[in-house]
Amino acid sequence: MDTTRGYDPSDHFEKFIGSLFGELGCKLNSQPQIGRRTSDYLVTTPNGHDFYVEATVLMPEQFSKFRPTEEDVCTKLREICQVPWLYWFTATATGELYQNLPKGKLNPIRDWIEGLRTDDLRPESMSFSFPSGSPPRDELKPSTVWDVVIDARPRSIAYRGIPDALIAGFGRGGAVDSVSPFVARVREKVRQHKDSDKPVLVAVNDLSDHPLDKIDVSVALFGWEQKAETGISRITPPRGYRLRRSLWSNKHNSTISAVLLFGRLRPGAERSAKVCLYENPWARHPIPVWAKQAFPLAYVEERKGIQYLLWPTDERYSTV
Repeated sequence: MDTTRGYDPSDHFEKFIGSLFGELGCKLNSQPQIGRRTSDYLVTTPNGHDFYVEATVLMPEQFSKFRPTEEDVCTKLREICQVPWLYWFTATATGELYQNLPKGKLNPIRDWIEGLRTDDLRPESMSFSFPSGSPPRDELKPSTVWDVVIDARPRSIAYRGIPDALIAGFGRGGAVDSVSPFVARVREKVRQHKDSDKPVLVAVNDLSDHPLDKIDVSVALFGWEQKAETGISRITPPRGYRLRRSLWSNKHNSTISAVLLFGRLRPGAERSAKVCLYENPWARHPIPVWAKQAFPLAYVEERKGIQYLLWPTDERYSTV
């Protein structure tokens, strides 16, 4: 859940992308025509190659909506917790919280977060429970308890020690589908750019409650994953298995030359954002080499008839 208030995430990201390519030495033409449609930018690289860029934000309604009392909890936890920024934290909740909890009531969460091991890092999870407080009069099925589960996931070495939002918000528990909203959003851009005679790059800022991880991306783009957490995912299924429906499986949606995926990109927190360029090996118009050199690149490699998706070792935006 994106809880940053007072800004439009889509407008901010579109302007950010324009500024980014400008700072990288490119020339930009805003809102270029493609048949009867338009794209966000026509980018001309420093060495003279053109491609279209479409910026979009991924904020599916997975399980959350803005809840002021839960935002108050996030704010207070940021104020009272002293952490070395070794973990990413995600939180889910069941029930409703009708009251602003005093900081003292949040000490159990603080103690657990601050007590996580700082060597031999490993995933941890803990549950907490609080009284819901007095519900509004129009609440049809008021909660009596607000239950929270917080997951701590070790950061990769490149991201350790970098401050960021401690807990961005509280999602809602249940089966999470991070893949389908991403695929649907990028497919929208296929229709928009169907008449393009140039490469098309779709820049996506993932602000989901449950952001895409490597396994999700491998499935979303190529329809298969195997051991994606190692940085290398087999995307050719074993004999007897079929590819899942995805963006580029079976060489579909060749209009999209590449996806530039940002994670956790928020105003003031760009340094801790992740970014990775995913190249479509079957694109109608391949993305220029310049773009593959400008951003951390994930690419497809074939070994003995089996294809693999390989990630870069460092996906920090600060390296761009």
